[in-house]
Amino acid sequence: MCYILTPLQDVFVVVSVITHTMIALVRHRAIVSPFKRKMTLKRVKTSVAVIWVASYLTAGVPMAIFLKNHLYDIGYYFCFPLVSNDNYRIAYEMYLVVVFIALPLVIQCAAYFDVIRELRGIKMRFSHTAHKEKASQTALDKRSIFSGYLMLAFQVCYLPRGVIMVMQEFTPETTSKPEFLYVELITLAMYYLKYVINPFILWA
Repeated sequence: MCYILTPLQDVFVVVSVITHTMIALVRHRAIVSPFKRKMTLKRVKTSVAVIWVASYLTAGVPMAIFLKNHLYDIGYYFCFPLVSNDNYRIAYEMYLVVVFIALPLVIQCAAYFDVIRELRGIKMRFSHTAHKEKASQTALDKRSIFSGYLMLAFQVCYLPRGVIMVMQEFTPETTSKPEFLYVELITLAMYYLKYVINPFILWA
């Protein structure tokens, strides 16, 4: 169970990251290229299955390789990753930061920036039409604002965690201080906060 359950936390996070990135790309396709073929229900189901399998292979399996179930003197087993080679540990941490924090950030920002640019262009074209198009302009404004909020939430919640992970590897003298524990807890809470507030952003 150590090798199955322990990696699941990272797998769940990666599934969320990839799913949000896919949603950003689908929205980009729907707004920027509306005449291209839309996602069918079958393709959505297939994409979900592929995301879960890919997430476990790219996040769960690499962690499971380093997991050790160690028996302590108090009589309890503790399951945790133990990497004997520092270079492997640094490479793994940088892999997580680049692939699951930095890369999704770049992709989502690029997609939403393009969506906002396209919506503003549509709004400019609507501004020259009759008054009856006013409702359409308002809807476009809301979608544009929503896209900006979602992108901003992603940046604010994700970047600090990536910075902390890099600092832990390259400046251990700073991150080992007791007061730094509070900073780590705050950034970890922000990292998961994005998935808590996202439904409310979608509802708005």
